[in-house]
Amino acid sequence: MISRVQTVLELCSLLILNKRWWLVPMVGILALASVLLVLLQAAEYVAPFVYTIF
Repeated sequence: MISRVQTVLELCSLLILNKRWWLVPMVGILALASVLLVLLQAAEYVAPFVYTIF
């Protein structure tokens, strides 16, 4: 768990130090989509609706 947090912190510091502010929305959307997919994987009855969303 700690290594995952360190990876996220390293990514944030890389974006800030290299002035890649335009990547922040893309990373945020990818993170939200991954969290959504992980949560929906647990609920099998919602699975048919995932295909209509994406």
